[in-house]
Parts: sequence; structure tokens; C-alpha cells
Amino acid sequence: MDNAPLIGIMQSNRRRRELSNTFFYINDLNLKLFTFAPADIIWSKKEIQGIYLEDGKWIEASFPFPDVIYNRCYRNVRKTIRRLEKYIGKNKCFNLINHFNKWWIYKILSNSIIKDYLPETFPCNKDNIINLLEKYKRFYLKPSLGHKGKGVYLIKLGEDDQKEVYKDTLLPREIITGNDDFFNKIIQYTWGRKYIVQQGVDLAQIDGMYFDIRVLVQKNIVGNWDTTTIVSRIAYHNIFNTSLCQKVYTSVKVFDQLYKCPVKRDKVFEELNKVSLIAARIIEAKRGQLGEMAVDFGLDVTGKLWIIEVNGKPQKTIYDNIEELECKELIYKRPLEYAYYLSKSK
Repeated sequence: MDNAPLIGIMQSNRRRRELSNTFFYINDLNLKLFTFAPADIIWSKKEIQGIYLEDGKWIEASFPFPDVIYNRCYRNVRKTIRRLEKYIGKNKCFNLINHFNKWWIYKILSNSIIKDYLPETFPCNKDNIINLLEKYKRFYLKPSLGHKGKGVYLIKLGEDDQKEVYKDTLLPREIITGNDDFFNKIIQYTWGRKYIVQQGVDLAQIDGMYFDIRVLVQKNIVGNWDTTTIVSRIAYHNIFNTSLCQKVYTSVKVFDQLYKCPVKRDKVFEELNKVSLIAARIIEAKRGQLGEMAVDFGLDVTGKLWIIEVNGKPQKTIYDNIEELECKELIYKRPLEYAYYLSKSK
């Protein structure tokens, strides 16, 4: 173990350090692991006051700066990472940024070969809202830096130019008459935050419930992007927001219901794989070194795939209760494999 690579898992604060426990249990690469928060770095001594797991107990200890850092902070710690790179070397920290801005992800991908998979998306303003309502009769209002589906609204154009506002459920929260009142409500919904407006796609359902398709792509032990798993979140009845899901299944199970033809099903999986890996490479080329992301797709009623959003810090716990999923350990192993690869790279 003395010559084993030292890998630091950086969490956003000290309370979250113990959330790294699964990585310790599945570590079979002879890695020395510890977890820490930015506040644990003692710059004057070039050491970190972190914790590690041994025999089921967390032990606090001082560590030198590690060989590689796996960034799990959801906030922007780019300055901390740049400072650490002066000591551990460039490209020894991955996931430089975890909290993806929906608007800049759209701008990056809309100029790429996968642009046709993107719903039209714009910064939230009056002209863009009018444009989307006229063109599609519906749109989504989303925080640019949102997560877990919070703060998402669905707006539909109803009869007599009424605006129907939905929050998570398919029961209107408000029905607004008059443009002035409507735009005043938009200001209330978005107050203090940047929002985007996104084309309202008429999504398919399964057994009367909305679902999405999440493709988890991660770097592997030779440093290449690879698809780890594809799952689907099934929303509750009368809920359009799939972040509020009642169940998560492998997409194979869902697609077996959607597609009677195995050839058609396999082509959709091939398309999901191809587009997700392209998206990962493009985003990494523009935003810096990454090790994993989740690409969320919607399937519309015509069978077309749409990239709904891309997550820079995929929630790993959603996979824990999928009985038929065979690669649960690999989801946690892949970041360690990539860290091992970086530790051996010049």
C-alpha cells in the first residue's frame, strides 16, 4: 500500500465527507483513499486534514496533497482546484465543474453535430416567451442552475389566450388572463435567479405516466468515455416532473414495453449511446476535464429523442434500488478507475 496512489475525494463541506463511504467499500485497485472539504486544506503546510474509512469507522488524519482529486463539490471550486494543481500538477483533478448551467450547455451543444436533439432554448425574457408560445403552445421555465427538478414550471397556452401554469403536477396551479398579469407572474416565479425557457416537447408516456431516459457516461480505466448504464425514471400519475419519480427501472425493461420489435429497440439504445458519448466529449472539450455526467433524454410521441438536460454530478443513489441492475458497483468504481489512470499518466 505504501506505493499506492493517494486519491482525495473532495466534498463541498465537512458534513458531506461521510457520503463517500461507498467508494471505500468497492476500492479494489490498491488505492489509498481519503475524503475532505476545501476548508480542510492547510495551504501553509501543504497538507489536508481529511478522513478515511477503516473497519467501518471514520478516522481523521493529516494527508499530503494527493496524486489525484475527484471533485464532488456541487458549487464552483475552480479557484481551489487551480491552486491545488500548482502542487499536484495539471489535469490531476477531474470534474472541474459539477453544476452545469443549462444555458451554456445548450449554447455548446447547439453548435455541434447533435444540435437536432436539442429543444429550442433561450434566456427567459418577454420576447422569447411569446415566441415559444406562438410556435409550440407550451414551454418549460427552468432555473439555469437548477437541480433535482426544483423551480420548474410548465406553461401552456389555453383557450381565449389564457396562460395555464403547472408546477410539477398536471393540475393547473394558476390560469392567468391578460399578458400584463402573466408576465408579472413570470417575474415572481424567477425572482432573484436566472431562468431559461425551453420548447415544450409532447413527451410519450408509459402506462399513463411520464418517464425520462438517463444515460450515465463515465471515464474508464484507460481514460476513455464509456456508457455505464441507461435507466428510466417513472413519474407519479399526473406528474410531469420526472425528478419526482415513483420508481426507477433499467431502460431495457421500459423499452420492452414500448417496442415490440427488438431491432427497433436496439437501434434506440445505439442512438442513446452514440449521442451521449458525443455530448460528453464536446462538453469536456469546452469546460475542462471531466470524469462523468448524465445525459437526460425525453422520447416524444413520434418516437424522437430529445436531450432534456445534462447533469454534471449524477445522483448515484437513484441506482441503489433497481433490482435488475447488474452494474451498481461499476457506477462507483468508474471514478476510481479513472483516478487510477490519471495517477499513472504523465
